[in-house]
Amino acid sequence: MRALLLKLSAALFCASLFVVAPARAAAAGAAPAPQDINRRERRQRRRIERGERGGALTRRESRRLERREWRINRQEARMRRSGGGLNWRERQRLNRELSRSSRRIRRQGHDRQENERREERHERR
Repeated sequence: MRALLLKLSAALFCASLFVVAPARAAAAGAAPAPQDINRRERRQRRRIERGERGGALTRRESRRLERREWRINRQEARMRRSGGGLNWRERQRLNRELSRSSRRIRRQGHDRQENERREERHERR
């Protein structure tokens, strides 16, 4: 009886490894869902707009960043048309491009270049 319980528990443990391990591996390396990509694109556009309005980005910097976002958006549209949607590799690639763009937005916003609006605000004080 005891040997049977031991064999049964060992079998259940092994079976759980075959079910849980692949699911965890898939979740760890999963590409973001399409709505996450769209949400990131919107958030990054808002960051660029706020940066220009607030004076952290010059007009030239914001136009360059907006152009980069536009290219990523166009690339996404092309990927969607080519295969009827995005596969995991395409989503992963878009996510990587959006991460690079996000870092650029941050760097440009913190590079201590100021546009005219910010300079005017500092002069009024």
